[in-house]
Amino acid sequence: MRKKIVMTILAISFSAVATYSAAHFEKKTVAESSIVAKAEEITPSKVKTYELIDEDDSQKNADTVNIESQLASNEDDEFLKKLDEERARFQAQKAQFEKIKSSKKTATIDTKTNKADDLPYANDVETFELKTDTSTNATSHDKIIFVGDSRFVGIKAAIGKTKDEFIAKIGMGLKWFKSKEDKIKDAETKKSTIVIGFGVNDLGNINDYINYVNKADFSSKIFFLTVNPVDETKYTEISNDSIDNFNETLKENAKNYTVIDTNTFLKINGFDSTDGLHYDSETYIKLYNYIVEKIESLK
Repeated sequence: MRKKIVMTILAISFSAVATYSAAHFEKKTVAESSIVAKAEEITPSKVKTYELIDEDDSQKNADTVNIESQLASNEDDEFLKKLDEERARFQAQKAQFEKIKSSKKTATIDTKTNKADDLPYANDVETFELKTDTSTNATSHDKIIFVGDSRFVGIKAAIGKTKDEFIAKIGMGLKWFKSKEDKIKDAETKKSTIVIGFGVNDLGNINDYINYVNKADFSSKIFFLTVNPVDETKYTEISNDSIDNFNETLKENAKNYTVIDTNTFLKINGFDSTDGLHYDSETYIKLYNYIVEKIESLK
C-alpha cells in the first residue's frame, strides 16, 4: 500500500513537471517567434553596417556601427561623412606608424607603454612607443607640457620616452583644449612650460583661441606654436594661405603667450608628410628639437 502511494505521488510530480515544461517551452517559443517577427520588420535594406578594422587582422576588435534608416537622411549623410573622415585619419596614422616601425632609425619598439586614448581606435591597432637613434634634447630642459592635436600625438610617438607630458588627442580643437584646463594645471610644476599646438582642425576659431589663452591663469609660461604647413599636393581640405592667416593673427595678438614660429622653420628646413597633414618621424623629431631649443633661448 505504501509503495502504491509513493508511486502515485511520483507520477503526479512527473506529470506536473512535464506540464510546466511544456507550458514554459510554449511560452518561450511564442516569445522567440515575437522577437523574430519584430526582427523581420527591419529588413537588411533598412540597416547598414560599417566596420572600422585593422585590415591586417580582421578578427581584432572590429568597431561595428549599425545605423537604422529611421534617421533623417541629412543626419545619415553627415554621419557617413564623419565616418569616412575618421577612417581616413585612422588609415593615415596607421600608415605613419608602420613607416616608423620599418624605419632604419628604429632601434626597438616597446609595445606596452603608450596610453590607449592617445591613438586612433587604439583597441584596433597595436600601440607602441618608438626609441630611435636620433638624438633629442629630452634630458637637457625642464618639463614641457605639450597640449595639442594629432601632430603632438605624432611627436610623442616619434621621440619615445621623455620627462615631458603630452595632453594630446587626434582631431581635437578649442573645445577639447578648454575641457583639459584642470588636467594641464595638475601637470604643472615650478619650472614647467606649456606648449600649445592647436588650430589645424579649427582655423576659424583663431579669435577664440587668442581670447582664451590671453586670459588663461596657468602658472607656467605659455608658448603657442604657429599652425604648421600642409602638403597641398596630398591634402586639400585646408590651404597654406588659410594657415598663414591664422598664424599672422596669432602673432599680432599675443599678450599672455609667446609665439614659436614652427611653420616658417619647417618651410625653410623642409618636411616629409605621410598624408599631407601629418609628418614622418624624422620631421617630428626635428620639430621637437626646435621647440625645445626655442624655449631654452626665450626663457
